[in-house]
Amino acid sequence: MRRWARGSSTWGLPLAVLEERGGERPLLLVHGFTGSKEDFADELQLLAELGFHVVAPDLRGHGDSAAPQEEAEYGLDRFADDLFGLCDGLGWSHLDLLGHSMGGMIAQVMALRRPDRIDRLVLMDTHHGVMEDLDRELIELGATGPDRGSRSHPGGAQDGSGPSGEPRLRACL
Repeated sequence: MRRWARGSSTWGLPLAVLEERGGERPLLLVHGFTGSKEDFADELQLLAELGFHVVAPDLRGHGDSAAPQEEAEYGLDRFADDLFGLCDGLGWSHLDLLGHSMGGMIAQVMALRRPDRIDRLVLMDTHHGVMEDLDRELIELGATGPDRGSRSHPGGAQDGSGPSGEPRLRACL
């Protein structure tokens, strides 16, 4: 398995990537919110043996990829732009696309925006987009835990800012 970083041609943002090449059929694996490329690491070898050129990137703000500080730098469209840029850099004009959870939402944006580029689409445990009318207090509680300074969330600050102070989390609230 090869690990590398490649700048997205759309934004020039470095994305960390796992890659396994067993064949020529392009397959992009997109992880979910707070996930990483390693979510797919155990599957890359088998998929390559089945004839795929498999790439699993860390989305911006996740894993080993660059993490912009501005909330405006995050969102499904921005993630999709990054991934199309990555595919362009790989020379992929067509690809199979698998998205898990939020990665499935991003995959749907990609498929709707450029259906001519997506040969096959697999959606795992996902939804059609950002859900409206969510109780922000419950989301905050889920992100930080009932004791914001608890051991289960060592990043939780005593001032109550918790992990939701991160731009990638604020963009989803």
